[in-house]
Amino acid sequence: MENAIQVGEVDEQQIVTKPKRVRKRSPKTVAAQCIIILLTVVLLVLQFIPIYITLIKSFKDLNQDFLNPYDLTFPFEWSNYAFAWDMVKSLFLNTFILAFANVFGTLALSSLGAFAFVRFRFPFKETIFTAILAIMMIPGTLTMVAQFMLVDTLSLLHTRWAVILPTIAGNSSFNIFLLRTFFGGVPGEVLEASEIDGASKFRQFWNFMLPLSLPIIFTAGLMLFMQSWNDLIWPMLVLKEEQYTIATGLLPFTTEYYRMTGSYSVPMAGYVLTSIPLLVIFFFTSKQFISGLTSGAFKM
Repeated sequence: MENAIQVGEVDEQQIVTKPKRVRKRSPKTVAAQCIIILLTVVLLVLQFIPIYITLIKSFKDLNQDFLNPYDLTFPFEWSNYAFAWDMVKSLFLNTFILAFANVFGTLALSSLGAFAFVRFRFPFKETIFTAILAIMMIPGTLTMVAQFMLVDTLSLLHTRWAVILPTIAGNSSFNIFLLRTFFGGVPGEVLEASEIDGASKFRQFWNFMLPLSLPIIFTAGLMLFMQSWNDLIWPMLVLKEEQYTIATGLLPFTTEYYRMTGSYSVPMAGYVLTSIPLLVIFFFTSKQFISGLTSGAFKM
């Protein structure tokens, strides 16, 4: 009996200590991985070079910018930021108004539309959804002239509505597609149980669908906010100068400042200042943003 136990213990030890076979990677696989890593590093460096140039130029005075345009120089010219702030502070309010209006308007319209495609049955539902997908394929520049004529006909030119309404309409098609894909993955048993308990369709949408879909809501909202914050061409066409956003206001200032001084130091300081709100917003919403990207929301 003791011998049997000892033999069993030895067998168990042999099983536990038996080394696992390590699968060797072929030279071709190793070479391919090295090439991919190298290309990724190169692309990251190319991505960070403009950021580096923007930062170092924002701290230079005129002489430093002429003599050492791409090197770190001392002392830092902090007055560039004071000058830039006087220029951009009046643009922040206009930009925030348009960005938040575009985000909330697009999310409200898109979430309701996506919920209707998921929970309701109506004639030509798939045909309508296919038409929405087809709209996504049309470049925005192709309809810009017709869109301008429509805004002018409706007497919306030189008002904030000329930016808000077309932006909401243009962004809704992609976000309906995005949210419908995510809403379709929400367990139907939850909504069916709430319907048995007497919950209306709107209550199902407000109390169940939206809370369960917060990751993709945050993801879509952050992308919409960044798009509105950086939008340049359309606001410049339809807004008055006193209604300019950060992107449309900094462009003529950059051109004029360079024409007068031959330097980009103060405009670069303005670009750094206007990037801070986006970084702060991403800092507080990064977990939800990453969760939305990794939850399968972009899968058909």
